[in-house]
Amino acid sequence: PQEIRAKMSGMLAARHFPGLVKAGDCAAVVAVHV
Repeated sequence: PQEIRAKMSGMLAARHFPGLVKAGDCAAVVAVHV
């Protein structure tokens, strides 16, 4: 596993789908308030 730290505060919402990925294999920007 690799730890990724965001350069901004916020919330990450994710959902696991069956497949080749494992739980925790998700990192994405959902939205940015401008």
